[in-house]
Amino acid sequence: MNADVALASQGPRGGTGTASHLTQMPMAVAVYGTTVLIAAAALIGAARRRLRN
Repeated sequence: MNADVALASQGPRGGTGTASHLTQMPMAVAVYGTTVLIAAAALIGAARRRLRN
C-alpha cells in the first residue's frame, strides 16, 4: 500500500489515532444495525418461502 494512501485515510493532518466515542457509537450502530436488518430480511424471506411450499 502506498504511504500517501494510508495517510490520506487518517485525514488531512496525517496523524494516527482513533475516532471519538461520539463518532464510534453512531458508526457501530449504523454498521451493526444494517447487518441486523439484512439478516432479518433474509430470515423473513426464507420463512415466507418455506411456508408457501
